[in-house]
Amino acid sequence: MGYAYSAKTLNIIEKYRLPPHHKIKANILDFKTEYFLIGFAEVPLTEIDYNKSSFCSMAFNIVKYQNYEEYRGSLSSFNEIFLLKDYPYDIIHLGCDLFFTEKIVEEFDKENLTGFRVEKGILYNE
Repeated sequence: MGYAYSAKTLNIIEKYRLPPHHKIKANILDFKTEYFLIGFAEVPLTEIDYNKSSFCSMAFNIVKYQNYEEYRGSLSSFNEIFLLKDYPYDIIHLGCDLFFTEKIVEEFDKENLTGFRVEKGILYNE
Protein backbone atom coordinates (compact mmCIF):
# COMPACT_ATOMS: atom_id res chain seq x y z
CA MET A 1 0.00 0.00 0.00
CA GLY A 2 1.31 3.42 -0.86
CA TYR A 3 0.74 6.95 0.33
CA ALA A 4 0.47 10.03 -1.91
CA TYR A 5 2.96 12.83 -1.27
CA SER A 6 3.43 16.17 -2.93
CA ALA A 7 6.79 16.90 -4.53
CA LYS A 8 7.40 19.40 -1.72
CA THR A 9 6.86 16.70 0.91
CA LEU A 10 8.98 14.24 -1.04
CA ASN A 11 11.86 16.73 -1.14
CA ILE A 12 11.78 16.90 2.65
CA ILE A 13 11.61 13.19 3.40
CA GLU A 14 14.27 12.28 0.83
CA LYS A 15 16.82 14.14 3.00
CA TYR A 16 16.35 11.54 5.74
CA ARG A 17 17.12 7.87 6.29
CA LEU A 18 14.37 6.01 4.43
CA PRO A 19 13.52 2.33 4.51
CA PRO A 20 13.44 0.48 1.19
CA HIS A 21 10.62 1.98 -0.86
CA HIS A 22 9.06 2.36 -4.30
CA LYS A 23 8.15 5.73 -5.79
CA ILE A 24 5.71 6.25 -8.65
CA LYS A 25 4.69 9.60 -10.13
CA ALA A 26 0.93 10.08 -9.80
CA ASN A 27 -1.27 12.51 -11.70
CA ILE A 28 -4.37 13.61 -9.83
CA LEU A 29 -7.06 15.13 -12.03
CA ASP A 30 -7.76 18.81 -11.45
CA PHE A 31 -4.63 19.22 -9.28
CA LYS A 32 -1.65 21.18 -10.54
CA THR A 33 0.61 19.92 -7.76
CA GLU A 34 2.94 17.07 -8.65
CA TYR A 35 2.32 13.95 -6.50
CA PHE A 36 4.11 10.67 -5.93
CA LEU A 37 2.86 7.36 -4.57
CA ILE A 38 5.42 5.96 -2.17
CA GLY A 39 5.29 2.50 -0.68
CA PHE A 40 7.64 2.02 2.26
CA ALA A 41 8.79 -1.41 3.38
CA GLU A 42 6.79 -2.43 6.43
CA VAL A 43 8.20 -3.49 9.78
CA PRO A 44 6.39 -6.75 10.61
CA LEU A 45 3.96 -6.59 13.52
CA THR A 46 5.86 -9.53 14.98
CA GLU A 47 8.73 -7.06 15.62
CA ILE A 48 6.73 -5.22 18.30
CA ASP A 49 7.88 -5.77 21.87
CA TYR A 50 4.44 -6.67 23.19
CA ASN A 51 5.66 -6.86 26.81
CA LYS A 52 6.48 -3.13 26.78
CA SER A 53 3.85 -1.87 24.31
CA SER A 54 0.27 -0.81 24.93
CA PHE A 55 -2.76 -0.46 22.67
CA CYS A 56 -6.08 1.37 22.67
CA SER A 57 -9.24 -0.72 22.46
CA MET A 58 -12.36 0.26 20.53
CA ALA A 59 -13.81 1.38 23.90
CA PHE A 60 -10.75 3.67 24.34
CA ASN A 61 -9.29 1.58 27.15
CA ILE A 62 -5.55 0.91 27.32
CA VAL A 63 -4.91 -2.80 26.76
CA LYS A 64 -1.82 -5.00 26.68
CA TYR A 65 -1.09 -8.11 24.67
CA GLN A 66 1.51 -10.75 25.47
CA ASN A 67 2.44 -11.47 21.85
CA TYR A 68 1.50 -11.03 18.21
CA GLU A 69 -0.86 -14.01 18.22
CA GLU A 70 -2.89 -12.44 21.01
CA TYR A 71 -2.91 -9.02 19.25
CA ARG A 72 -3.67 -10.38 15.76
CA GLY A 73 -7.32 -9.93 14.84
CA SER A 74 -7.99 -7.33 17.51
CA LEU A 75 -9.33 -3.95 16.48
CA SER A 76 -6.97 -2.15 18.83
CA SER A 77 -4.92 0.81 17.66
CA PHE A 78 -1.39 1.67 18.72
CA ASN A 79 -0.92 3.59 21.97
CA GLU A 80 2.76 3.24 22.87
CA ILE A 81 4.81 0.94 20.70
CA PHE A 82 8.27 -0.43 21.39
CA LEU A 83 10.15 -2.41 18.76
CA LEU A 84 12.28 -5.47 19.47
CA LYS A 85 15.22 -3.96 17.60
CA ASP A 86 16.35 -0.59 16.33
CA TYR A 87 15.57 0.23 12.71
CA PRO A 88 17.96 2.81 11.23
CA TYR A 89 15.22 4.83 9.54
CA ASP A 90 13.52 8.16 10.11
CA ILE A 91 10.24 6.78 8.77
CA ILE A 92 8.76 3.54 10.07
CA HIS A 93 5.81 1.82 8.37
CA LEU A 94 4.05 -0.36 10.93
CA GLY A 95 0.64 -1.87 10.24
CA CYS A 96 -1.51 0.82 8.61
CA ASP A 97 0.49 3.68 10.13
CA LEU A 98 3.58 5.68 9.21
CA PHE A 99 5.75 7.10 11.96
CA PHE A 100 8.03 10.08 11.27
CA THR A 101 10.87 11.35 13.46
CA GLU A 102 10.35 14.66 15.22
CA LYS A 103 12.82 16.34 12.83
CA ILE A 104 10.65 15.44 9.85
CA VAL A 105 7.48 16.58 11.62
CA GLU A 106 9.18 19.89 12.50
CA GLU A 107 10.05 20.42 8.84
CA PHE A 108 6.47 19.62 7.83
CA ASP A 109 5.26 22.26 10.30
CA LYS A 110 7.85 24.80 9.12
CA GLU A 111 6.75 24.31 5.51
CA ASN A 112 3.03 24.37 6.48
CA LEU A 113 2.42 20.92 5.03
CA THR A 114 -0.97 19.40 5.78
CA GLY A 115 -2.59 15.99 5.63
CA PHE A 116 -0.68 14.40 8.51
CA ARG A 117 -1.99 13.43 11.94
CA VAL A 118 0.71 14.01 14.54
CA GLU A 119 0.80 12.07 17.79
CA LYS A 120 3.91 12.50 19.91
CA GLY A 121 5.74 9.72 21.67
CA ILE A 122 3.81 6.85 20.17
CA LEU A 123 6.70 4.81 18.69
CA TYR A 124 9.98 4.17 20.44
CA ASN A 125 12.65 3.04 17.98
CA GLU A 126 15.81 3.16 20.07
